[in-house]
Amino acid sequence: MLQVYNHTYTHVRSQFSEGTMAHTSIIKHILVTFCFLECLLLSGFIFGWSSLVYVFKELGYFHKYCNHSLANSSSSLRISNNVTTEDGLHNCHEQDAALDLVFTISAVGSMLCLFPLGAVIDRFGVIIGRVTSGSLLCFGLLLAAFTTPKLSELLFPACLAIASGGLLLLVVDIKIVANLKLRRKGTAIAFLDSAFDSSAFVTVVIQIAYNLGLHYRLSFFVILSLCTISMVTTLCTVLYSRASAPDTNDVPLEFADPQNKIDNAFDNPGLDNNGDIPTIPPDTNSDPVDKTLPITPTYQIEKRFPTLHSAMGSALFISLLIWMGLLHLRWTFFIGAFNVWIERLTDHDKILVNNYTFICNMIQFGGILTAPAQGYLLDRRIVSSSRDPLRDLKNCRLTFFITALIFSVFSLCVAIPVLQLQIVSFVLLSIARCFLYSLVSAFITFTFPTDYLGRLYGMTSIVNAVMTVIQFPLFVATEGSELGFYVNVIFLPITLLSFIHPVYLHFYIKNTLKPKLTGTSSTIRLEG
Repeated sequence: MLQVYNHTYTHVRSQFSEGTMAHTSIIKHILVTFCFLECLLLSGFIFGWSSLVYVFKELGYFHKYCNHSLANSSSSLRISNNVTTEDGLHNCHEQDAALDLVFTISAVGSMLCLFPLGAVIDRFGVIIGRVTSGSLLCFGLLLAAFTTPKLSELLFPACLAIASGGLLLLVVDIKIVANLKLRRKGTAIAFLDSAFDSSAFVTVVIQIAYNLGLHYRLSFFVILSLCTISMVTTLCTVLYSRASAPDTNDVPLEFADPQNKIDNAFDNPGLDNNGDIPTIPPDTNSDPVDKTLPITPTYQIEKRFPTLHSAMGSALFISLLIWMGLLHLRWTFFIGAFNVWIERLTDHDKILVNNYTFICNMIQFGGILTAPAQGYLLDRRIVSSSRDPLRDLKNCRLTFFITALIFSVFSLCVAIPVLQLQIVSFVLLSIARCFLYSLVSAFITFTFPTDYLGRLYGMTSIVNAVMTVIQFPLFVATEGSELGFYVNVIFLPITLLSFIHPVYLHFYIKNTLKPKLTGTSSTIRLEG
């Protein structure tokens, strides 16, 4: 009976606390919403590079690298994104190469910088992390606004700072959400990553504003003002310091009795919580209350990751890196070789190329619409803000499988040289990209201590950088040849290898996280 009292007291106290701290829930939702808007407007707009390239080429950035005769003959032309200029002159390949190099250095550099920047977050907290990300963004935006065609080289440090600051801002916001006790934490993380992926729409707005006659500097100043507002809100140190303090009752994979199971068992007596929490069978000789007392399973889970080295060296994390690296290589090669690939499918029809490029870009911006589906998969059967790590891993296992399946179907569609079918490829790519990075963020948050989140996320970013570098020689090798078709065919079995990770996770859950009741197999013993 003492055990019944203890469990009942714990349940009532938690319910009372939730009722008296309703304002805390409001603060959490405001904080998550603010983080979402930050990611949507500031974090990843540099990755809408195609729209920025349009503006920079129109203004003549890096045009000085073109050969002398072309530079003289096109001085009065507005260079377009088509294969030829208005007078039929071919685009300057040196200019294209320079602009591609700006993006490559910015993307790869920001990914490589994230590990030391993530260490700053882990060591000094989210306040310093936000100040660092905001400073990088403001510096990059201000420098980009004052670049001119004669000072085109300034785009290199400007875009690198913008990309690094935006990626760091995403990690800071993910860490804030990770340290909050949220029932729908997976949904919140999915919205953050989807916002990061969809924030490229900002560059489309810049392009439209430029075509309407507005100077590109005005657009950069507007974004700079938004970044400044974000920096000012960082002064609300109490709000963020509360979010940055890890909740000792919500440490992943380090507790044996998730409170939400006990609460659920008291709210639904006699239920076994989907087979995870068995209950004592009825006994006519026992007290009626004892019949529904849940047995507390003692998960044989030690503190598996006491150090950063143990987390990074674990088979679970290495398997995640391999899974993510394969899929990241798949979609980055598709984006890098998109123009050559679509031109070959359209037989170099400029109108079709422009139409399909526009359709692809618009569909990618709709990735944020997939966030509710991601959140549902990651938060299935979560009944309390005190999350069950076993339930989280089961949800991630299913989502890993679905993501690998989407990428496999996407690779199959790309390998089939039918132009109309590629609309399906664009839709699948938009869904797959958002699932990929949202799942990686959620998995790291659910599986490893949040003290390591910045550095672990930084390590995944380093793998992404390596894969981005690998796809570049692949693109060069396939440009101007028929090898692109065969590379897309080879990517199909490579993508199928991504199913190894959810299979491994299945056996990890089965063998390592299987709940074991103390005592002999024929005796059920309660622990006080």
